Amino acid sequence: MMTYLELAEALGRSEVAIRSLVARRRWRRVRGNDGVIRLEVPAETLERLRQRSIERRQSINDAPTDTLAAPPIEDRSVVALLQARVAELQEELRETRATAAGLMTKAARVEGLEVLVDELRLSRDITQELLQTTRDQLRQALAALPAPAERRRGWWPWRRTA
Repeated sequence: MMTYLELAEALGRSEVAIRSLVARRRWRRVRGNDGVIRLEVPAETLERLRQRSIERRQSINDAPTDTLAAPPIEDRSVVALLQARVAELQEELRETRATAAGLMTKAARVEGLEVLVDELRLSRDITQELLQTTRDQLRQALAALPAPAERRRGWWPWRRTA
């Protein structure tokens, strides 16, 4: 019984690779009381996988270093490459500065619009206060008026007047 991490260390692989290996091989997984999942790995399979990982590491370490090394480059070509890269970076810097200037003008416009929005909100608040006071005054004036006289009922109630 091994955890995913123990099996990964034993085989020299990542934990993700071990999870996919366990899923492919359909090895039994058991959750312990501590909440850690333990795997039932067959002993002969474990030994075979260890042997393969050892062989893989040796083949990687035995690879000739000449194929991995870059061929030597003349100093002039390096200088030319670096100068071309510097020119590219300077062009990118100019473009970035132009973009930054455009963004600064947009930011100034946004700040101006924010000021206008604040002024409109303030005028809206003032208008709402004026409307509220006008409503209150109209309600008071309406309350001060005498109640309307009741309309007298005719002697012939079911007859409609045209």
